[in-house]
Amino acid sequence: MSKNGMYRKPCSGGGICRYDGKNYLIYTVKDGLCSDDVNCIAEDADGAVWFGTATGISRFVNGGFVGFPEEPGLMKSSVFAIVADAEKNLWLGTSTGAYKYSGGKFTKYDEKQGLTKPFVRCILPDKSGKLWYGTVNGKIFSFENGKFSEAHLITIVKSDFISAERLDVSENASETDRISENLIWSMYQDSK
Repeated sequence: MSKNGMYRKPCSGGGICRYDGKNYLIYTVKDGLCSDDVNCIAEDADGAVWFGTATGISRFVNGGFVGFPEEPGLMKSSVFAIVADAEKNLWLGTSTGAYKYSGGKFTKYDEKQGLTKPFVRCILPDKSGKLWYGTVNGKIFSFENGKFSEAHLITIVKSDFISAERLDVSENASETDRISENLIWSMYQDSK
């Protein structure tokens, strides 16, 4: 539930629904949403609601949508994840890399900063505030000091439908401890 009501994606891919406590309102490209195919939703510290879509990102603020067509590359990207960090920056996981939104502008992160195969499917803020990025090539990266570092994974369970791994943060993890060809759809930090 956001400060402006509850948002949810209709099953038909027809935009986004907002429940204001009394009524459902449907928003589509006709209302300024950059695509009717919404992948993710997040609210920032100021109460604006962000929608990651198949063709970029839209922000809903003061009763209307704001798009970001001036951002080269971003509007041609599918946005799959939106996460706020401890400094109130927004991080986007997209089909063309990771983006940080801070101070009203976007900064792109990709291979140049160590994010190999820069298709970021999910982002997880851990309990210490560090952000972890899951990619379509089965790799997980952390971000510190302007660079991405690949995390070492150890496979716990693997089948056609389930894959569970844990991060090996030790220095002795080998190349064979890494997942080679799995899509990271989502990540979760347990209590340990």
